[in-house]
Amino acid sequence: KAHTPFQRCTQVSLDETKEKLQYLKDNLRHRKVNLKWQSPEMSMVEGVWARGDRKLSKLLVAAFEKGCRLDGWTDKFDFSLWQKAFEQTGVDPLFYTTRKRSENEALPWDIIDSGVSPDFLKKEFQNAKKKSLTPDCRENDCTGCGVCDFKKIKPVLHDVITDIRQTDPVKDNTLKRLPDDAFKKFEISFSKLGIARFFGHLELATIVQRAVKRAGLSVKYSQGFNPSMRLSFDNALPVGMESEEEILFIFLEKNLSPKTIVEQLNKTLPKGLLITGCKPFNKLVKRDDRASCYIIGFADVCIGQEDVDRFLNLSEFIVEDLSKKGKIRQIDLRKSVEKISFIDLQTIKMVLKKYSERTIRPTEILIKYFELDEEIIKIARIKKITCV
Repeated sequence: KAHTPFQRCTQVSLDETKEKLQYLKDNLRHRKVNLKWQSPEMSMVEGVWARGDRKLSKLLVAAFEKGCRLDGWTDKFDFSLWQKAFEQTGVDPLFYTTRKRSENEALPWDIIDSGVSPDFLKKEFQNAKKKSLTPDCRENDCTGCGVCDFKKIKPVLHDVITDIRQTDPVKDNTLKRLPDDAFKKFEISFSKLGIARFFGHLELATIVQRAVKRAGLSVKYSQGFNPSMRLSFDNALPVGMESEEEILFIFLEKNLSPKTIVEQLNKTLPKGLLITGCKPFNKLVKRDDRASCYIIGFADVCIGQEDVDRFLNLSEFIVEDLSKKGKIRQIDLRKSVEKISFIDLQTIKMVLKKYSERTIRPTEILIKYFELDEEIIKIARIKKITCV
């Protein structure tokens, strides 16, 4: 990386990265070991940009024109497009990644003053090769990194306070730990409307966790080194979709009344999110398997009555997709659709019933059968409503 003692070192080549990754995959097979990795191709492209210079401007334009977008997401990253961009512009990625730079070579980022002197970085690199440690300047002599001028910038030390009560007189309810039998599971219903439809599922989980903490509710956490709030959702709503009723489950102090929970949470939730109900969870009560209703408003006329009738008259419409485990599975989209009706020429109502373990969304039917362009789907207004 730039501005580090190892800025002149080479990056591991693509082939070597794949070889080492395969070794880890072959030798870390254990049910309690979860191996995660980043695409080696993505790492190579990142290496080019992390250590590149102004010559890469033409590469950036070429990659954009070939359709490279949101490449930080694995499902959007297409290495073949980058290969074509490299070939078109004549940029050699190995020049920026696997080539070792000499000590006298000018680096593209030398024009940026990070505060740390180049001589110090060279000295640190030599120390690293010798496996020699650099002492902490807060407790030892100055190491000469160049950051401090000892006038405006210098190390400022404070006494270590071991008694946390001296620094935090406010009682923190979020860290309140109660025995497991002090909690019970609650089922909370909420709506996600308006601007809140743009919250992703992980963002929504974070928002709810923060709301619980701000409300001062005692909540149960998991065990282990990284305790997490015992919170789960019945369904993960896609980004951009509204809903009149969604369900989440959370373990809260059992002496709390549902009314108190609703009132306290609604005080802290952002606009568009509203708690509509709360009740103790009863595992003996069968889950509601009624159909899901969706109102879909298009910007223009996209589907005709004849198209809908043709679909509803089918005996089956099989599509294939990949499960999370990489297995091919078949789904009959026709069996998942109970009804499609028109509210007006640009608005339809689609009723989807429980058919398989997988949740079928209206967007899947609109794309795979009606063959609507994804851009049309993106600007459509989709709301999940309560079926009567």
